[in-house]
Amino acid sequence: MEDEEFFDLLELVDRFNKSLKHQKSKYFDIDQFEAIADYYTELGTPEKAIRAINMGLEQHPYHTHFALRKVNILTASNQVKEATAEIEKLEQSAPLSYDLFMARAALQSKIGKHHQAIQYYRKALGVCEFPEEVWCLLAMEYQMLGHFELAIKYHKMALEE
Repeated sequence: MEDEEFFDLLELVDRFNKSLKHQKSKYFDIDQFEAIADYYTELGTPEKAIRAINMGLEQHPYHTHFALRKVNILTASNQVKEATAEIEKLEQSAPLSYDLFMARAALQSKIGKHHQAIQYYRKALGVCEFPEEVWCLLAMEYQMLGHFELAIKYHKMALEE
C-alpha cells in the first residue's frame, strides 16, 4: 500500500470512529465499508470489523458481499453460532453460490466437521471459475483427516494448474 493510500485509509477509519463516537450514521460507500472492515480484521479487532459491516448492511442492504464477509469474520473469530445463524439467513435470501459454499465449508472445517467441509468444497468446485484455491482447501481437509494421498493429489492438481 502506498503512503498516500495508507493515510487515506487512516482518515477514513478516523471518520468512521467519529461517527460511532457521536452515534451519527455517516454515509460510506461500499468500498469504504469494505476497507474499514479489512482494516479492523487485519488489526485483529473483529468486533469493529463486524460493526462496520453491520453499518454497511444498513446503508447498502442489497449488497450480499457484506453478509458473506460478516460470516467469514465470525468464523475466523470462533463465533460459530453467530456465523451459522448468519449463513442460514444468507442461504434463505440468496441463491446458492460459490461464496456461500466456501463460507459454509470454512465454517464446517472450523468446527472439525471435515467431511461436511469437503462436501461444500466439492459443490464450490461445480460453480467456480478457478479451481486451484478450492483444490488447496480440499487438500487441507484431507490432510486433517489423515488421507494424505488425496491431499497430495489435490495439491498436485493445484500446482499443475
